[in-house]
Amino acid sequence: MSTSRWVEGPSVQTARLLIRRLRETDLADFLEYDGDPVLDRFRSRSPFTEDEAKEFIIFQRSLPVGTESEWLYLAVVLESEEKVIGTVCLNLLSRQHQHGEVGWHLNPAYHGQGFATEAARALLEFGFAELDWHRISARCYEGNKPSLRLMERLGMRREALLRETACLMDGEWHNEYGCGILKTEWEVRPFH
Repeated sequence: MSTSRWVEGPSVQTARLLIRRLRETDLADFLEYDGDPVLDRFRSRSPFTEDEAKEFIIFQRSLPVGTESEWLYLAVVLESEEKVIGTVCLNLLSRQHQHGEVGWHLNPAYHGQGFATEAARALLEFGFAELDWHRISARCYEGNKPSLRLMERLGMRREALLRETACLMDGEWHNEYGCGILKTEWEVRPFH
């Protein structure tokens, strides 16, 4: 499967969103939500500085799709506003076992409008249909109930509660839920 179409232009169009490679022109939108305290509650890194964000975007633009054990972040663009409102990300955990992992980060100003579900659904479809993954998993911190509900809406099964897997910015250890879905399960989903 060729993934060269992901090098530059748009790749996944949904009803309201365009999911594409990050661009240097996305910097202001990216920084707008990257430092939001709502997102800080559920991550283990500090918000990027402007220079760090620039380097991150440049690295992401050059990262080949399907690089094993490396997260690829893609911009989620709200077309009606021509604005980057978040990112979705994918990571090939094992080429041999066709197992990938996905994630999402959405500007809190756009929460509660179905954008995360729309973008994550498109990402799962890409993982199964274009990358031919057999299994896709996702994780979220135990306190991140909206993310867990999103995984369950997508048809992912809660498979594990992993104890004290990460030390977040609050300096405390946190548990994570692990969820997963198989390609055969995805293919029979009514919205697929």
